[in-house]
Amino acid sequence: MRKKLGRCIHLVHAESPPQPKGRCVLEDCFPALAENKSHLLETLIEILKTENAIRTDSEESRARLCLDEALVNALMHGSGYDPNKNVTVYAYVDPTEWTLRIDDEGTGFRDEDLPDPDAPENLLEESGRGVHLMRSIMSDVSYWRGGRTLLMIQRRASGSSAALLANKEKEKAEKAKEEASKPAKRTTASIPKKKNTRTIPKRAR
Repeated sequence: MRKKLGRCIHLVHAESPPQPKGRCVLEDCFPALAENKSHLLETLIEILKTENAIRTDSEESRARLCLDEALVNALMHGSGYDPNKNVTVYAYVDPTEWTLRIDDEGTGFRDEDLPDPDAPENLLEESGRGVHLMRSIMSDVSYWRGGRTLLMIQRRASGSSAALLANKEKEKAEKAKEEASKPAKRTTASIPKKKNTRTIPKRAR
């Protein structure tokens, strides 16, 4: 049996969430069906890339992981894949950060009900670690309206950190391009040397 956290970590709040910073670049409401997740995930990624909120491959990989977990939690754990319930997604972009808000029509949850990510019996569980994953990657993760609204914020790196990250990505791409442009090395089979088979006549005693 999965061990629960059993303590308050001030992740879940009863009140409504604060207004995210920036302008809303996406608002979508859809039935809580599993097949709706993939399309919305790709739409979110493309919008964030277009808005320059996601700038590198590594940023896209981390965002994709968190967005996928957030959508699955709202569809499965929040609304129970019930087609009569809706999930509403908002995305906001600001020069310093981007924010995702997801509302579901479930019953919510408490801090104490979350799986304990450090419990040995939970380490090999395939599910139940989504919130822990999001909190380890995103700048800020919080739940509101008793657990029925997720607010997830990713702040942009400072100028020097962002430049360093971009340079690393550029160097990686240039190195891969350079390797791809190199001609393939030709392998030549080694020709065995002939042994000297000349016989030396024996000298008479």
